[in-house]
Amino acid sequence: LLRWYEVKKVHEGAKSDLSCAFSCDLSKAILRGCLSCNFTVPVHNVQWIAIRMEAIKTLTNDKRLIIAKVDKGNSIVVLNREDYIQKGMVILDDRWSFKLLNENPTDEREKKFIKFLLKLKKKNAIDKNEYKRMRPDAGSRTPEAYFLVKVHKKNQPLRPIISSYDAYNYKTAKYIADLLSPAMKEGHSFINDSFNFVNKIHANKDKSGLMFSLDVSSLFTTVPLEKSIDIAIKKVSFNLENK
Repeated sequence: LLRWYEVKKVHEGAKSDLSCAFSCDLSKAILRGCLSCNFTVPVHNVQWIAIRMEAIKTLTNDKRLIIAKVDKGNSIVVLNREDYIQKGMVILDDRWSFKLLNENPTDEREKKFIKFLLKLKKKNAIDKNEYKRMRPDAGSRTPEAYFLVKVHKKNQPLRPIISSYDAYNYKTAKYIADLLSPAMKEGHSFINDSFNFVNKIHANKDKSGLMFSLDVSSLFTTVPLEKSIDIAIKKVSFNLENK
């Protein structure tokens, strides 16, 4: 079973340039989970390692099961395939965020995107090097959706991940990320990682006040894209002008 979906712009109902394919066997997700699993068995215990490897082989060959990575931490879980697919389809069938397509639009969008970059180059909006850096290679890969399991939450909901490596807009996204990264670090609310957060609160532990956290449901599909793009452009422009 293979279905094509398109991520929709929230609050506008318009199309975005990101499409994704959802494959129900998710063999790549299974392989990723197995390869990233860390064993705590002593290396010299060859027999015990062989037993574990045989157990993993048995699980991966059982079509009733899915082996997937968890959302937090470097661990894997075993789920009933039907439950996994059902939870995933609930996410993808949300017509507020995704649109079901009749065909794979990757080839057509690749052609249109290359024409768009050529148009920018002719208008001197981007130079030759920027064009080469952003231009996709022929035969772009179609982005795929897979899901991480939130074992730390009730009923173990799934977090959707859009794997866009080698997609037609992957190189452009990478280029834009390089522009955004230094610009975002200038913000007062920016936190690099959990260690950076600990350092920040440690420096302010004697100050009075309350600290609380907010958890946004389906953050990726609920962010207002147009507003986010405007903010990003302003931050990047400010950062480039003040280098």
